[in-house]
Amino acid sequence: MQIGPDHIENAVVLVSIFVIISVAKLFIRYVLTPEYIKWRNKVITTKATDRKVQIALYKTIYYVSSIFLGITVLYNEKWASKLDLLNDIKTMIPLKFKIYYFYEICFYVNELTTIMYEPKKQDFFQLFLHHITTLALMYFSFVPKYINFGVAILLLHDISDPVLEFAKIEHYMDNEVVSGVAVFIFTSVFMISRILVYPRYILYQAWMFAKMEGFCISNYVILVCLSCLQVMHVIWSVYIVALFGKVIHGEKLKDPREVSKKNK
Repeated sequence: MQIGPDHIENAVVLVSIFVIISVAKLFIRYVLTPEYIKWRNKVITTKATDRKVQIALYKTIYYVSSIFLGITVLYNEKWASKLDLLNDIKTMIPLKFKIYYFYEICFYVNELTTIMYEPKKQDFFQLFLHHITTLALMYFSFVPKYINFGVAILLLHDISDPVLEFAKIEHYMDNEVVSGVAVFIFTSVFMISRILVYPRYILYQAWMFAKMEGFCISNYVILVCLSCLQVMHVIWSVYIVALFGKVIHGEKLKDPREVSKKNK
């Protein structure tokens, strides 16, 4: 395969973003987190909790930045306001879409490697499958005719996550009231975005597009991945409802996934 200007551009953008994310993660872990804890006038007594705050703060910052980037990318896209993904099918991938895609790819590659050596949670398999499925979707949808679907899915999946990570931070800081409010907001946004909007607008239009295109292996690979994501959304909704139930009953919050497999 001949290496052209597009391949060089993609490689430069991908490597640059990966370096930026890696440096940012180290900065958040060793510089920003201690300063944040000090600013909150809190004392973290265990390394495990300190590590959890580091991860939650890093993910909060990442998801906020990815949402901002996603909204910027979709600004002035005429199909975005109504999620009419079959309108304005691209003939080439704009640079801003590439940057957004590569930003997400670098994050999920980082997350995939991280969960392999962290203590295993009850949803390890679902999380592993989610990351693999997401990366597969990004790979197969990185072509002009699918790029609208890919960008919409990425933004839709990120939109609830910073609230969850913020809820975790407040929980680790023993601020259960704020954490409970954040869990309520997260539950609402998750259910609307992934249980209602995703199958109605994303999954349905993907099936319609595949039907219009006719038989194509890449079409059906993407459909399988999208359907797997919806199954995982339903599974995770069970965890989320359990967590929300604790908020309603005034119980001290604990992520139901936190139990290590070693303790089962």
